[in-house]
Amino acid sequence: MTSRFLFHGRWVAVLLILVDCGDFHRGPAPDASTDVAPVPVGDGGAGAFAARVAPVLLANCDRCHHTGGSASKSRFVLTGDTMTDRMALLPLVSPANPAASALLVAALGQGHGGGAILRTDAAEYRTLIDWISQGAQP
Repeated sequence: MTSRFLFHGRWVAVLLILVDCGDFHRGPAPDASTDVAPVPVGDGGAGAFAARVAPVLLANCDRCHHTGGSASKSRFVLTGDTMTDRMALLPLVSPANPAASALLVAALGQGHGGGAILRTDAAEYRTLIDWISQGAQP
């Protein structure tokens, strides 16, 4: 009986490790009716990362995606340094097809252990997709 329990316990541990950045405290997806400050479209050019994108990432991703966080072993880890964070993010974005960028796909919950973080109608999503579509400028 004890060895059977240990066998099942090991599988549970393996599954939790495979989840990678599962955030079991996040709760349901944000309600679309929440008040969100509008983000100007077309402001994805120079200076946009530090001014607009980094704050979105820190507010929505840093909870898990920081050194020592539950997603610190993922491809995306925030440091708090805007240039370092932007360089780490570039492999996850596709200016030729912004909606297919790994960053946005994960933020919508596809292949993301933490579930959906953003919705396509969220101002934060618009900020990210605008920045990516304009070339992911610094």
